[in-house]
Amino acid sequence: MRMARTYHACWTAALLLLAGWGLPSAVAASPAGAVIGTPGPDLNERVQMAATQALADAFPGVAHRLTVDVLRLPNTEPLPTDHAVRVHLTRTNGVPRGRVQAEIEARPADGPRQSLGRALLQVAHFDSVMVPLETLRADDAVASDAVVARWVDVTRFSGTPLRAADYRALQREGRLYAARYLRADRTLRAGDLRPAHLVTRGDAVNLQYRRPQFTLTLRGTARDHGYADDIIRVYVPDTGTMYRARITGPGAAAWVETL
Repeated sequence: MRMARTYHACWTAALLLLAGWGLPSAVAASPAGAVIGTPGPDLNERVQMAATQALADAFPGVAHRLTVDVLRLPNTEPLPTDHAVRVHLTRTNGVPRGRVQAEIEARPADGPRQSLGRALLQVAHFDSVMVPLETLRADDAVASDAVVARWVDVTRFSGTPLRAADYRALQREGRLYAARYLRADRTLRAGDLRPAHLVTRGDAVNLQYRRPQFTLTLRGTARDHGYADDIIRVYVPDTGTMYRARITGPGAAAWVETL
């Protein structure tokens, strides 16, 4: 009997301990109870968002083609989440490209602005440019489905990329040809594709030789390719002479000088 009473007393004490002290201690140690609210974005992300907005305000027409990465931030203390971050891009000629210095400011909800120092940003330019799906040799005819438009980072592109709008303008001039050897999947430059020449090397050319007193038409052979108003060489077998002439139409040119 004494043993049963002792067991009952121990069990009762254990229940009182859990009810009085154990339960509050368990709640206080809960991770969910220790976290209140959600932390805001870090300074890197906030500067990136502010720089993106600064570009949109300054260059609304091209902002959709720009992306910003933060390369280096000033050494600052952690910034409270209620501080608004502003980015002032260093003045440049035109749209910033590549690595750009920027001044970073912060403003609390009820206080003056404070300078945080300089940050280094990377402003990347993207554009819709043409890319060949197959390798093309110089003067190969280009099928309409042989090149496609792709969204490409052209920040460090050498030369002027062949943009989709410029490609469509070329297509309106007729069939297109490769102006040089073009590798598959390499971004095209302006000038890599050309329309058909008005005069091709080897074509027969009527050469107009004009003087105040008379006009003479000579039958010659083109030694160069060319478009309207281009200057090419024309050889005339009857005179055994080479001339420089300006292309005036298909198979026609006007004398410029005798070589």
